[in-house]
Amino acid sequence: MLRIQTVWTSQSIAELMFSGTTEAKLKATERAIQASPIRFESLNDALLMDEHARSVKRLVLDQLLATNRKKRKLILFAQLLEIDEGLQFLALNDARGGRR
Repeated sequence: MLRIQTVWTSQSIAELMFSGTTEAKLKATERAIQASPIRFESLNDALLMDEHARSVKRLVLDQLLATNRKKRKLILFAQLLEIDEGLQFLALNDARGGRR
């Protein structure tokens, strides 16, 4: 059903599932995502790890976050997740905890 190497958003999944998007269809899509294997927990700055599973450098991270918040830039946290049959996907959420 889903193509490999495709960017899927809540809206694009709703269009695929319901042939269009309305507020109610987006809410139904969000509920379906919550019940599916692609559900993920949002990251925050306290949970970040580097590629070797080490905690990030706190002073560096705090300065980066403060600088970018001051400039009102969007801060995204990314995580590479694996679900059934070894399928991998990249999950993003913003610093507020909202999924992308």
